[in-house]
Amino acid sequence: LGCETKICRYVIVQGEAKPLLQLSPNPVTTVLHAVFVSAYPEQVYVSIYNANGILLKTYIKLAVQGTNNWEFDVAGLPAGIYSVIVKSPHQLANAIFFKQ
Repeated sequence: LGCETKICRYVIVQGEAKPLLQLSPNPVTTVLHAVFVSAYPEQVYVSIYNANGILLKTYIKLAVQGTNNWEFDVAGLPAGIYSVIVKSPHQLANAIFFKQ
């Protein structure tokens, strides 16, 4: 009947606010270091895409629950912007990096 009601409430989300996937150094020249915080001990697929969304490489890693440290040789990639996607049946994380 033309009536409106607005209800505002604060919502608190538990957990840490840090990203699940961190890449360094950024920009990178030869070796990309990835830190992935996994909620589950499981196999994950780490894929690198170029700026056009073309898949360049996929790695299969066994992630442990907690912090995982991986290194990837990106020396052969041309300069540009790239995406890294880590996915499994239970998790999804992504980040970008710049290659010099």
